Amino acid sequence: MKKLTIAIAALMGLSTMTTEAQIFQIEKNDGSLIELEVSNIKEMRFKTDANPYDDKTPDNVEIVDLGLSVNWASVNLGAETVYEPGNLFAWAEIASKEWYSWSTYKYGASAASLTKYNQSDALSRLQNEDDAAKNMWGGDWRMPTRAEFQELIDNCDIDYTATEGGYSGVRLTSKVEGYEGASIFLPACGWIQDEYPTYDGQLSTYWTSECVNSATEISMPSFAFAAEFWIAGDYANSCQINGTYRYLGRPVRAVVPKDNQGENPGGDDKVAVWDGATSTASGSFEGDMALNDDITMTLTKNSAIFQPVFQTGYFLLRNKNSMTIKGTGLKKIVLTFNPDTEASTADKLMPSQETYTTSDDLKTGTWEGTADEVTFTATGGVQITKVEVYY
Repeated sequence: MKKLTIAIAALMGLSTMTTEAQIFQIEKNDGSLIELEVSNIKEMRFKTDANPYDDKTPDNVEIVDLGLSVNWASVNLGAETVYEPGNLFAWAEIASKEWYSWSTYKYGASAASLTKYNQSDALSRLQNEDDAAKNMWGGDWRMPTRAEFQELIDNCDIDYTATEGGYSGVRLTSKVEGYEGASIFLPACGWIQDEYPTYDGQLSTYWTSECVNSATEISMPSFAFAAEFWIAGDYANSCQINGTYRYLGRPVRAVVPKDNQGENPGGDDKVAVWDGATSTASGSFEGDMALNDDITMTLTKNSAIFQPVFQTGYFLLRNKNSMTIKGTGLKKIVLTFNPDTEASTADKLMPSQETYTTSDDLKTGTWEGTADEVTFTATGGVQITKVEVYY
């Protein structure tokens, strides 16, 4: 390490002694080269293994449990109080700025020139490096998915006349049994285009972590999904989740996974979770994954053609692929499926034991019983976004 540092210093010193451009070369293991002009190098250093997402939750942030699949932050990202808009972000950017347009957008200068989250890479959900909540607050904080915002809307009473500190907004109060008093306030700060606020005081609108880049729906990756709660105007007292241009500046309300040792459907049972929303795995995979010290998930090919594949937000099991959960004293396994896939998803799994039920909308499947090992075999394409194991 020291020899390399000395060599770099010597090379940079040499560049000041001649008018001929000096090139610094790095040869990678595959033989490819990275070349940089020395005059363009400000500093070179070794990257440490420090976690860039260490918990940085501000002291003013409270975690609000509405009885839903995730907990919600009490304030917007960058806000000091519940009624402040906080920082506004273009979708997939992690810092606020003065001008919001395609000309300043991080991942493309126009709708036709996107360099990430486009039809070529097929990415539809934010990776950690592009998630504003993950980068600002660290820990388990992240931006909510489209389904999580819809869950919030479906399970809360919405007051479109709410005010906090003299600011208009909407208050969402849980309708979930046992959580009826819990609520969050979403200030109505609208969005920013260029440098101009739009619908300030009339619209509470917040980014989700997903863009409109799907193989099963209309694909328009220049749009990302945002939740919109209209206080005034033609759409007053209504809400929806719409696709909207990624370059616009909108606030972010972060979510955090449930405390797995707290209240859960298993009562006092222990629980292990694999969550596609926070997983960094990608590509084809066959083998074991430890969910914690007690529980292991094994993905097996069982097919001459198809192999299990990790994608952004889920893993895909195809015909004859299987998933085996191993652990002492298994009691319940709850599987959640990609809400963007066809409704028959939950019925495309066959468990090794016949205690398997599906939800009415076929978006979850639940095994219950007593076992140390349970295997689910796919009879078609199955996109699994979450695995919860109670034992």
